[in-house]
Amino acid sequence: MMTSIIPKACVDEIQKMQRRFIWGDTEHSRKYHAIGWDIMTKPKDCGGLGLRRLTVMNKACILKLGRKLQTGSQEFWCNVMWGKYRRGSTNNNVVAKTLDSHLWKSIVKLWPKLDELCFWTIRDGKSVDCYWYSQVWIEEGLRVADLNLNIPDSLRDLKVTQLVDDEGRWKLEVLAACLPVSLLHMIAAIPPPEESAGADSAYCMEDTAGNFSISAMYHPLYRFDDSNGSAMCDFCGDQVETILHVMRDCPLVMPLWLNLVHSNMRRNFFTGNTQQWIEFNLNVDVREQFDVECKSIWAISCHFAWSWRNKEKHEVNFIRPTAPAMVVMNAVRSYVVADRVLHIGKESRKVEKLITWKPPPVGWVRLNTDGAHSEDGSIGCGGIIRGSDGEWLGGFA
Repeated sequence: MMTSIIPKACVDEIQKMQRRFIWGDTEHSRKYHAIGWDIMTKPKDCGGLGLRRLTVMNKACILKLGRKLQTGSQEFWCNVMWGKYRRGSTNNNVVAKTLDSHLWKSIVKLWPKLDELCFWTIRDGKSVDCYWYSQVWIEEGLRVADLNLNIPDSLRDLKVTQLVDDEGRWKLEVLAACLPVSLLHMIAAIPPPEESAGADSAYCMEDTAGNFSISAMYHPLYRFDDSNGSAMCDFCGDQVETILHVMRDCPLVMPLWLNLVHSNMRRNFFTGNTQQWIEFNLNVDVREQFDVECKSIWAISCHFAWSWRNKEKHEVNFIRPTAPAMVVMNAVRSYVVADRVLHIGKESRKVEKLITWKPPPVGWVRLNTDGAHSEDGSIGCGGIIRGSDGEWLGGFA
């Protein structure tokens, strides 16, 4: 598991034994399989049991060794491997030959995954290819190779540092010829490389202590093995499917907002990043029809926008409503009615109650005390002693 890729037949046999144990199968009888193996191996937050697929786990373990080699670890075995198998001037040039060890062949086979799953922080820009067929640096999880763009051959070998002019600014005019506007905006938000910033650095599935995490590596490997979807919006085709694009800027959802958002609010509504957009809608102090705050209408609209998009993607017979704003406002009306019913009977009633001092029996005295504290932590108390006729006998504070 830790030092070589296990043959598929062996892995299948081990997982068959796992399934038999979980389902209660024996050599002579089979039980009803209420839950499929694909569901069992999904993460718990996705409705599965969190069991890990051995093939993916095997790859994650091998990649941990590969990451140590990639980062120049000085462990003894790393020095031995590089001393025996380094065939280039840098650690990124790895090649396996027929007579090499099984461990080295396994690492070389999975080496491209390290580049796919690493996120590069741009400093001097000399280590990262700008047209990035393996390296990720614009946004985590986004590779230009996945976008099916037409990149000219003359530009594919450039480094990121070559995309900066003499004044230290991005050469966006060079990128504009082959990249969509959404990617240009992402690149413009990245500080341009500088010679004084030092060498570029790569982050790859590391925990808070900076150590490679097999658990963190498992999840992206699982997704890469089972999903090869494009990062571009299915409807637009030329826009990256970010959260903000899906919820606000996509033409699929734009008619909904144009019908619900006042014209005097649209400038602020349709500008800003995701965080600014959320804060704007949560803080706007305007009430619409049914005496409902705008933020409630916005939240319900977001729910429907996300639900409709997913149903269009995964349900064959789903048809998007022709009047989405009307559907949202009907839901808002139902929300208002339900909210009022929920609070019926829960409103506190003010009752005026007169408080008087009651004298003690003859021959007795009564001690009344009271205390209070303030937010700064200071406290105080006091009390009085009176007789049966209300006469003052003493007090303290």
